[in-house]
Amino acid sequence: MRLLVLLCLITGAKSCWFVSKENTLKKIIKHLGGRTYIDRAYVHEMETTMPKIISWAIEQIGVDSAFEDCDADKDGKITIDEMRATATCLTSCTKLSILNTVL
Repeated sequence: MRLLVLLCLITGAKSCWFVSKENTLKKIIKHLGGRTYIDRAYVHEMETTMPKIISWAIEQIGVDSAFEDCDADKDGKITIDEMRATATCLTSCTKLSILNTVL
């Protein structure tokens, strides 16, 4: 319930006070553990091993929209470099907040 209230507050805000793209990338890199990309199969596999609330959060972000925003070369894989360099990737406060909560 607290997470839901926090997300509602962040969604209404127009700036990110306590999340950043670079800090989120650091968490993602640490979580991937040497893996250099994320594909849909990895996301779906990850969802099956996580608690339902985290799977719900991932679906709220939208796997397809994440690939649309972050997969610059449209090869079905989002690399760390694409996350860092793509201007549309990890720019939404809501998405950053959910990702930071999940990670």
